[in-house]
Amino acid sequence: MSGESDSKKSQKTFKNPLTSHRKCGIINTESEVRDTEQNERKPPRPPSKADLEKALLARLDKWIKEGYTPEEAVGKLTQKQYDFLIDRDIDLDNLLLTPEQQKAVQEVKKAHRTCSPNGYNKKYPEAKQALYRGLVAHLQGLGAEIHPREKENFRDLDFTVDGTHYRIVLSNPRK
Repeated sequence: MSGESDSKKSQKTFKNPLTSHRKCGIINTESEVRDTEQNERKPPRPPSKADLEKALLARLDKWIKEGYTPEEAVGKLTQKQYDFLIDRDIDLDNLLLTPEQQKAVQEVKKAHRTCSPNGYNKKYPEAKQALYRGLVAHLQGLGAEIHPREKENFRDLDFTVDGTHYRIVLSNPRK
């Protein structure tokens, strides 16, 4: 008896796609039109680069936790994945280098950043320097109080005349 009831159930739930009005493309009511428009599936959005980056780093961490050495974990990445991480400026050296080696790398990087003790010394044209000094001499002759800059740049000249503050900016516009 249970065999007959199973076959009847399967007959009731089976819908022939050729006779179903939804499958054949025949839509009868406006509500059915709205339902089909609202239920259209959009393709999934591709993951962003940040999401891909997180996924690859998570995969590397998982492999290292599973017992792979950092070198083996990085070696398991495809060339495209490895290039992607390098292009995103991911420092894979943190995985591959020992802490002592990382400290040595940081010291080497710091050595390249040091600048001269006097800082950057820009060379200004002699004509501009002469014009600047001439303006300073003329303003001092008029009784102006000159406010010197920390570093003379031959561009900005701050001064006060009769209690009013002024600034002259010498610039050489490009052609």
